[in-house]
Formats: sequence, structure tokens, C-alpha cells
Amino acid sequence: MIWLFIFWILGMIIGIFLIGLIFVLAVQNHERNKEKKKREMRIDCIKKSKGVIIETKQENSHTPLILTIEFQANQKTYQFDEKALLIVEKVKWKGIPVDKKEYYPFDVTVGSIVDIKYNPKDPHIAYIVDNVGAHTTVS
Repeated sequence: MIWLFIFWILGMIIGIFLIGLIFVLAVQNHERNKEKKKREMRIDCIKKSKGVIIETKQENSHTPLILTIEFQANQKTYQFDEKALLIVEKVKWKGIPVDKKEYYPFDVTVGSIVDIKYNPKDPHIAYIVDNVGAHTTVS
């Protein structure tokens, strides 16, 4: 009788672990699909322009910096939000990684001018050209 109870407990533990794993994989798949859709939308962004950073938002040091960019196209003003991505370089001493150097590839202060590309048919779809790097934040 005790063996049935032990097998039941093991089954519950394995079942909870599998449900948690499925949930984590589903969230990761959703994030990948969002990034893929974002990349596909950028294909149509062929017009170049200059934009101005009008607002920066960051809740704490562990969340990404969100930039609000304003630009003009077809005599109208448009805005879009984008995460500022970091460039992460590993500092090595005699081949051994000892530190990380993290910086933004462009000036992220309010009022800075950035190069952007936008979709001429739908100017709300736009992105910062120099925004390359990782999604990690400065800790």
C-alpha cells in the first residue's frame, strides 16, 4: 500500500514539473514569435529619416530602457517606442574573462538624433537603424 502512495507522489512531482516546463516553453515560443513578427514587419521599412528621442522610460536597472522616438514623414509627425539594446563586450585578461563592458550603440539621452527607417505605406512601423545588441540590461 505504501508503494502506491510513493508512486502517486512521484507521479504528482513529475506531472507538476512537466506542466511547469510546458508553460516556460510556451512563453519562450510566444516571445520568439513576437520577435519574428517584428523582424518581418521591418522588411518593408525602406525609407530613411532622422528621429529625435523625446522620452526614455526604465522602471529599474533590470528592465530594458524604452525609447520614444518622434519623426516626420509626409508632413506629419509620428512616434514609436523601441527597446534600446546593449552591446556587451567581454573583457579578458590573458584569455580569461574577467569583466563585462556594456554600452548602448548610440546616444540614448532625450533630444538625441537617431537614424531610423520606416515603412512609407504605414509610417507607424519604424525602427532605429543602429539599435543592435543584446536584450540584457546593465546590472
